[in-house]
Amino acid sequence: MYKAGISIFNGLKDYNLEDNLAYIERAKENGIEMLFSSAHIQEANRSYQDLQVCLEKANQLGMKLSLDISKPAYDKMDHLENLYALRLDYGFTDDDIVQLSQNAPFFIELNASTLSNRRFEDLMEKGLNPKRVRVSFNYYPKPYTGHSLPFCKERTAYYHQYGISVGAFLPSKVGHRPPLYQGLPSIEDHRFCSLDSAIEELKAIGIDEIYFGDAYASDKELKQLILHQIETILLPIQLNTELPVLYRDYLKGVYRIRPDFNDRLLRISAHGNCMSFPPFQTIDRKRGDITIDNQDFLRYRGEINLVLQPLPKDERVNVVGHIEMSPIILDEIQKQKPFAFIISDR
Repeated sequence: MYKAGISIFNGLKDYNLEDNLAYIERAKENGIEMLFSSAHIQEANRSYQDLQVCLEKANQLGMKLSLDISKPAYDKMDHLENLYALRLDYGFTDDDIVQLSQNAPFFIELNASTLSNRRFEDLMEKGLNPKRVRVSFNYYPKPYTGHSLPFCKERTAYYHQYGISVGAFLPSKVGHRPPLYQGLPSIEDHRFCSLDSAIEELKAIGIDEIYFGDAYASDKELKQLILHQIETILLPIQLNTELPVLYRDYLKGVYRIRPDFNDRLLRISAHGNCMSFPPFQTIDRKRGDITIDNQDFLRYRGEINLVLQPLPKDERVNVVGHIEMSPIILDEIQKQKPFAFIISDR
């Protein structure tokens, strides 16, 4: 299962050292174990001393920091003790990368967004030590410039062939980094979808380390990132606020779909306690709706279904909620993987 991380930024007007240290402590209290930072943000003042203090704090708390750095910045930087990984940005030659992978006391982290198969395989031929290498995708401050999910899925699978860990970034919905303040996702669609869905999509493609690109993420967001650190797929479901409490209780549990599914409706395996619900919200069904068959559906009463295509109303079927329909998460569910609902109101 993936490791959870945050990003910190030194030298920007929105972030001072005191707040960064408090954020690191807050993240640790919420179960976060990884940190990411950059030593060459264009808008930042060169705050190497603050960075060293943050690194010391991370080490005290048993957290691991990966530092993004260019070759010019690396050449000017004093030794940083107990660094977990150095993410190599522009300026490093192939020889530099190979030598660091063989001799550095920290992991070498390469850019999964830009590194081609050809160059990576050339590095391997030159002596790159894959046991000391990690990769991570960029985050993208500018809207509409982030990756597609299929691209990240393909690249992740490629690096996993070599046993290499892959990291990616999520945007916060609360705290955005300057100068654009529009989120720092690796995958463009994650700038706009729910955080729960974004995390599950990164899980589904096999990302090993998931970081908030933005700072500062809220306590609620940090807890969400930790909540999803289980094999069970967690589907955020929005329930109508008028829905009786007994429906909420009924939807709690871990499910699998029946193996005999089709492209209209996914039938969720028997609940084990098929209650008789009276007719309620028997309305037209939309893609992504969650339904429960009511008492008029006889022996099917209590069956939970997920709607894949628009269907007409049926007086025997209660529409109780709605989920975001991510194709890749849907694929995972159809592989008979267990899932549960995260319930909220709409």
